[in-house]
Amino acid sequence: MKPRYFVSSITLVLAVVAVALGIFGLYAAESEVQSKPGEGVGQNQMSQRTPKEEKSSTFRYLVAKEPLAPGEVPSRDSFVEIVSENEISQAIKSSELPNDKPIARALASGGLVTSDLFESATALQRVITDGFRAMALPMDEVDSIGGLLQPGDFVDVFAAFSGGRDAEPSVVHLLESVKVLAVRGVVNPNTDTDENDRRRNTTLVLEVADADAPRLALAASEATLMYSATKPPVADDREDHSNTVALGTSPGNPLFLSELSPFQNKSATTRGQGRQNPGREVKVFEGSNARSVYVQ
Repeated sequence: MKPRYFVSSITLVLAVVAVALGIFGLYAAESEVQSKPGEGVGQNQMSQRTPKEEKSSTFRYLVAKEPLAPGEVPSRDSFVEIVSENEISQAIKSSELPNDKPIARALASGGLVTSDLFESATALQRVITDGFRAMALPMDEVDSIGGLLQPGDFVDVFAAFSGGRDAEPSVVHLLESVKVLAVRGVVNPNTDTDENDRRRNTTLVLEVADADAPRLALAASEATLMYSATKPPVADDREDHSNTVALGTSPGNPLFLSELSPFQNKSATTRGQGRQNPGREVKVFEGSNARSVYVQ
């Protein structure tokens, strides 16, 4: 009987050890399961923070889809949102666009929306483009294309030189596709103005590139300016900020009167033929008197 009890004791001990190992294994498995969800939550939090961090490092601004005129109230659909990694000075953020507020100056297609776009400005400040200047020039009925010229039109500028003793008259195609900002002091042709004031104000205001302003000022002081209406340029962005007609090209070459009038050539030739060489002058002194003799 004693061997039976001995075997039963060994079996009982083994059973207790097996139960203990099972409990330990179950506890270890639960601990591992609990640790894995914690790691997943941490990864999700990191993945959620990453877009925010990326979003905070970028700036969103607006550019115009098409040209906008002063006084126009743009909608959100008038602009396209752009993303920049760097902050742009004076640019309005996409989320800070004013609602139902008219713009104070003209905005070209692709132009960036800045804070001064909605600030009050003078009539010229509202219409003049960056990189250009407003220049006033004298005007008469002929210069105004018979009174039909209006703000917003485009003209070519010609400079006619009267010539002098040693220079014959000529004309130069000076500038092309120059925008008219104002005619007789009026920026908006639909504005009600006093007719007498308009008649007294015989000026024409052109939008001239910064680089062309000295050229036009010199021509205005030394020549007679004339204007020819033309169609707007195909691309009105004018990135090069210049209206200069390049010298050496056909439009920019000066035209002389002798090239235009055959009579001018003939008269010049006739004057040249009629002027004959009188020969060498020799002075002869006879007492107190002197006379000149020409010797061939």
